[in-house]
Amino acid sequence: MEKILENECLRVVITPGFGGKITSLFHKESSFEAAAQPGEKEKMVSRRGFSRYAYGFDDAFPNIDAENFVWNGKEKRYPDHGEIWHADFTVLSQGRDFVRMVWESRVFSYRYEKEVRLFSNALVMRCHIANIGEDELPAIWTWHGLMRYEEDMEILLPFGTGRCRNVLSERMLGAPDTIYTYDNPVYDFRKVPAADSRRAVKYYLEPGEVGAGRGEGMHYAGGMPAAAHCGGETRFVGGDVPACRELLPAVGGFYYPSRRMFCMLHYDVKKLPYLGVWVTAGGFEGDYNCALEPSDGFYDSVRKAGENGRLPVLASGAAADFGFAVSLFSKEKM
Repeated sequence: MEKILENECLRVVITPGFGGKITSLFHKESSFEAAAQPGEKEKMVSRRGFSRYAYGFDDAFPNIDAENFVWNGKEKRYPDHGEIWHADFTVLSQGRDFVRMVWESRVFSYRYEKEVRLFSNALVMRCHIANIGEDELPAIWTWHGLMRYEEDMEILLPFGTGRCRNVLSERMLGAPDTIYTYDNPVYDFRKVPAADSRRAVKYYLEPGEVGAGRGEGMHYAGGMPAAAHCGGETRFVGGDVPACRELLPAVGGFYYPSRRMFCMLHYDVKKLPYLGVWVTAGGFEGDYNCALEPSDGFYDSVRKAGENGRLPVLASGAAADFGFAVSLFSKEKM
């Protein structure tokens, strides 16, 4: 059953029984819908797995890429985009502008608490993940918030971004793990592919471009990420945007010129030091959406993150906490 959260600025639709998926983030004054919407019903029904529900905002945990993975001699199957996106959460408490819910994994033995709350023009989310099993839990947490696509939109990355790593096989960007400087003759990281391009791209800022750190109770398999300075500045490649003093500094976001709207992500880069960017302009299942994907692992699969020395491991009895927010505001309010 859907639940509606509302305040003077925003209206949000969330489905606790299906992963706590947020299917709508609507800015009232501007009549602006930020969340990517599903395609035609017939097309969506014909899909399988996560691709059938590739819209709105989800949490990807304990992984993104599906694989079998062996840790300490035990093999487990990590499903496509993890478990949380289709988990049947139990609502613990709720009000007009908040909901708090919980779910426990039988396969990986963790308890996942999630709170969604509205604060003025921002959607604020907090996750508490406790390892209630006897074994360590190698896992990646990634926010998978699919936003609306518009051809003239601009991608706002942290000021000083120098290098980006392509992670998909793509006709222009080439093979996975090809690294580009931010300013290059091949691809403009400020923009999205044209609507008629039928392209899908995904890339990560190179480790050290955003920040580094670890959550309480975590260590990194293979070593810690390289340290980086993020300084909490609200400055972005392509221009500055105003800060919201009540939230963590904005790390990145999108600007929609035709609607004169900003959509910004706020979070602690020490806990989520890696940032992926996903855009499909008809290249994936004919969909049009985009996402900034902050993560605590690099990147996408637990195996690959382990090989890169950037796989978080949650000890038995330990817990990890993540908090972030999405703010919406019009350029007229700057």
